[in-house]
Amino acid sequence: CSHRFAPLSEGRLVPKSDDGNTVDKATPSSKSCTSCSIQCAYHGWEFDSTGKCTNVPQFPSSSDKAQPVPTFPCREDSGMIWVWADP
Repeated sequence: CSHRFAPLSEGRLVPKSDDGNTVDKATPSSKSCTSCSIQCAYHGWEFDSTGKCTNVPQFPSSSDKAQPVPTFPCREDSGMIWVWADP
């Protein structure tokens, strides 16, 4: 996370509708989450697939001012998530 450098790997997937609103609080799998954001476990900040911060629960109007996070190509295969972290 760009705030306090909390690892987003400890966060959770948040399913979103096409207009960006949360659709369900159930924990989705990566296969069922085609339009999700990643929510930081530390403060609840949410980031989309491009790394842009889309929600800061404490200050909703300031989400667009938050520092984005880097993104990496990834895919799921054989029940594992593979990340290409080479810049």
